[in-house]
Amino acid sequence: ARKLMLLASRDDVPLAKVQEVLRTDAAFAAEVLRLANSPLFGMRGRIKSVLQAVAMLGLDRIQVLATTLAVRTFLTSGKLSDAMRGCWRHNLATAILCERLARLVQMDRDVCYTAGLLHDIGRLALLHTGGDAYESMLRREDVTDRDLIQFEKSSFDIDHGEAGAWILDQWQFPERITRVIGDS
Repeated sequence: ARKLMLLASRDDVPLAKVQEVLRTDAAFAAEVLRLANSPLFGMRGRIKSVLQAVAMLGLDRIQVLATTLAVRTFLTSGKLSDAMRGCWRHNLATAILCERLARLVQMDRDVCYTAGLLHDIGRLALLHTGGDAYESMLRREDVTDRDLIQFEKSSFDIDHGEAGAWILDQWQFPERITRVIGDS
């Protein structure tokens, strides 16, 4: 997914190169074909090749799909707690909302979707490594955002925004998205 995100972010990448990367991951290639053949796109004929699917979907949508699958894989690599599920649902809802609002603020829909999806990636990472104390802190209703950030700093020496920006920097995401995540 990381290779694909890097490739799709370039303007001059040949579609054959994207296809080559997709063919190394059968599950991801299947997702691309499934999306290309979904009723969302209303194609009359069946899309049968990865190259055809990439050409039809476009690099921006492939990049969004790669990001979504990378985050989903990250989440399912360990025990999926209620807090993780809740955080994932929140991120997905934020992504959908950001995508819909993009038109109103004249921004790219795919960039907005990606920023929404990843805005709390640092929180997911802290949940993944932070154990029960962080999860119980997230479940408390009397905790403010300020309280949560103080808890994160005292427990991890980093808050979820800083952690998210670090992760996206490691994944070599565009700086404009990394900056948004660091500020959330």
